[in-house]
Amino acid sequence: MNFDALYLKYEKFLHYLLKRYYISYNYDEIFQMLLIRLWELQVHFDMSRSSDFHRYIRTKLHYYLLDLIRKEMRIPLTCDIDNLTTTVQSAHIPLQLSLITHQLSSKQAKWLTFTSAVLPKKKSTK
Repeated sequence: MNFDALYLKYEKFLHYLLKRYYISYNYDEIFQMLLIRLWELQVHFDMSRSSDFHRYIRTKLHYYLLDLIRKEMRIPLTCDIDNLTTTVQSAHIPLQLSLITHQLSSKQAKWLTFTSAVLPKKKSTK
């Protein structure tokens, strides 16, 4: 089967997968990645291992999309400290620490709590 026929057969399935997982951000990019994966699966399909090509393609594409979503979730949201324009007030530090600690492991959260309690407080000079 050539890739054009395969594309026509599985195009709607690819759109279905993207809508099933509510993919709207980078829709076209992820669609292209799924198309590339579809081509790779067609090239590497071995009839001696499985006779059901349709089930093989659907399963592999589904799990490939889940892997893409997991990879996207692992990328931490970061910002450049040099470009921050707001100043941190000491009253907001406990709130900011509580927002950070849910992303840490339990040991890391304990360490952060202990070190923030031990840090010397700045004395205001007025």
